[in-house]
Amino acid sequence: LNPWPQSQNEPPLKYKGDLSEILVSRAVSLIDSKSQSGQPWFLNFWTYAPHAPVQPMKEFASKYADSPQGRYRALLEQVDHSVGRIVESLERNGLAESTLLIVASDNGGTNNEMDSNAPYFGKKGTFQEGGVRTPLLVRWPGKFPAGLVFDKTVSNLDYFPTIANAADAAVPGTLDGRDLLAAVESDSGFGKPLFWEASNSEVSNWGALSEDGRWRMSQYFVGEPVLNDLLSSPHGDRDVMAGHDEVARELHERYIDWRHGRRIVPVEYSRENAGGQATLSGSSLQRSPGFGGYTFAIGVTPNSTDQESGEEARREVIASQKNQWSMVLEGENIVVKVNGLRLEAPAPVPGRCSSLVFTSHFVFSPLYPKLNRAQLQLFTNGELAASEQITHPEIPVDDLLAPTYIGSAGNGQYPFRGVLSRPVIYNERVLAEGEHSPVIKNSVSDVLGELCPQV
Repeated sequence: LNPWPQSQNEPPLKYKGDLSEILVSRAVSLIDSKSQSGQPWFLNFWTYAPHAPVQPMKEFASKYADSPQGRYRALLEQVDHSVGRIVESLERNGLAESTLLIVASDNGGTNNEMDSNAPYFGKKGTFQEGGVRTPLLVRWPGKFPAGLVFDKTVSNLDYFPTIANAADAAVPGTLDGRDLLAAVESDSGFGKPLFWEASNSEVSNWGALSEDGRWRMSQYFVGEPVLNDLLSSPHGDRDVMAGHDEVARELHERYIDWRHGRRIVPVEYSRENAGGQATLSGSSLQRSPGFGGYTFAIGVTPNSTDQESGEEARREVIASQKNQWSMVLEGENIVVKVNGLRLEAPAPVPGRCSSLVFTSHFVFSPLYPKLNRAQLQLFTNGELAASEQITHPEIPVDDLLAPTYIGSAGNGQYPFRGVLSRPVIYNERVLAEGEHSPVIKNSVSDVLGELCPQV
């Protein structure tokens, strides 16, 4: 169920406290309309409070001082009122006993109006206690124990399996999360380390929490990583890196393993012949360059470049995706085209395997269009062969479902005459040696390893 307006004729909703009230009213109406249907339903919405701009409704603002702190507290009371309206509607419709209600926050507060994360150190945007330790309320009468304060580690990764199990739906075994009801009944925590990251391929804001919830390691873009012992200092305001080198080393290694594993884009690979011609499908958005970070890497062994007199210049496709991008051996050069941009570099040596790595990062910001930019690079055997950087790139064509063809143009034209390895696709741009971050290990060699032994 979606509480947002369904008709284009409705006036646009203004981004202020009134919006929260409108959304809650719509949610209540939806609950009322579904109460007699006898069918399961799922309602998910964001109240827009206490998010900025901090503009509470007048009936709540009048109870507090006309100050940043007062307005923030008024907006918090409005959130409480909104949750109460949802609970009341469930009870009025006889749905309270059969409804799982989860109230959660996506991140810590900004601390702009007041330190709303106290006593925890950190704020929104950091992966310290104040940035990621957030409120979580779960209500399901007769299922979850009333009044229980669960002090073990949980994560928003737990929401989906909890909801799915409540609805008797199948839960994939590959999920990182687990059913919160089962965790409460067994009094167990998450059981594995948790990791966070926000990266633009050049700098990274990251954090890691050990499986027992004791050790948190984090780094806010620049500076040195910080280690907190949450057993001795639960608020996370003391750096205990000195004296705990082994703990920090192990936690950092586990973060790097997680990071590199999550960078690999899972694709369906259908190989067609011994030369490596294949088709890639699945993970359409991440499989296609043009949005955010992207890296395509492949081992390439060209045949001889000898051509008979008068023969058309060689054109052999290494990779091609209709309306998106291509990597083509043209004469004595490798040419990469993506989103109206072009990279060109000398072709690899014939009869020998070379690793080709195309990597890019496209930024499109609706709020700050002046920041729009694109960076593209082509590496041959780890060495930078071609580079391009522009501002204001064009938005890619919205046609991402087309398969990626390896070794041909997809219709049998321009086949690659040598041998190609299975390609690897990463969902971030990788950097040249010396330009990468040794902390997050995002260089060409760090991430991609050996491609040619596959050949």
